[in-house]
Amino acid sequence: MGDLDGDGLPDLVGVNGNGHLCWWRRYRDDAGQLRLESARTPLDDDEQPFTINGDWRHTGRAKIAVCDWDHDGKPDIICSPVINVNDQYFFQNQGTRDGKLILQREDHRIKLRNVKFPHFNHYYMCEPVDFDGDGVWEVVAGFDRGYIYYWRN
Repeated sequence: MGDLDGDGLPDLVGVNGNGHLCWWRRYRDDAGQLRLESARTPLDDDEQPFTINGDWRHTGRAKIAVCDWDHDGKPDIICSPVINVNDQYFFQNQGTRDGKLILQREDHRIKLRNVKFPHFNHYYMCEPVDFDGDGVWEVVAGFDRGYIYYWRN
């Protein structure tokens, strides 16, 4: 969940059955009830959707977090990668163009270092946090082997 369009309502962010990154914008109807719009696919600069995990059994395992990682005032998306990779996908929010959310993908922006074990067998997620309140993100990650890791930015 995260407010991708800046309207003050948390939107739903996920991966659809085709493996594409999607967001479902939340809004209030005329009666004031919270609703979800149909799925939208954020696009790259060439207006192409992002494929996160396309293989049949991996599509639903993506873990997603929304935060303003680069502190530019726009919420970004961080997403777990495919199995056996120690990076997180980073999608920098470029804003909207003709009502479409434009993101720039940087695969190695968030690199998990100092992990003493080999690559992991299942998906994991880094959760952005600011424990000390200094305005700089730290990362906490839990893995399938039961370990919890912490990285300072």
